[in-house]
Amino acid sequence: MIDYSSGVPVYRQVAAAIRDDITAGRYRPGAWLPSESQLSQMYEVGRDTVREALAHLRAEGRITTVRKRGSMVATEPTREPHHVPGGARVITRMPTPDERRDPAFRS
Repeated sequence: MIDYSSGVPVYRQVAAAIRDDITAGRYRPGAWLPSESQLSQMYEVGRDTVREALAHLRAEGRITTVRKRGSMVATEPTREPHHVPGGARVITRMPTPDERRDPAFRS
């Protein structure tokens, strides 16, 4: 399943496999994903690779993680990908502490 010669980072391949399972309905919204150890065994990769894959899916808004419990499929994506035209310049910054506390800012 994992192709080490593809040039695609292994964590991205694992993330893509989990994303495909979510899309296919094998993991439904609100369902808990297998543990990091189980995912590590399923994909025959290290736990650090699984953690990177889960972080990638979390950044996409496809999963949420609850400390000491694990990761679950998000009930609805929290982030939409933004397509930036070629040659465009993107500038970003970290939110201020006040912005992080403001629920309206988190949308």
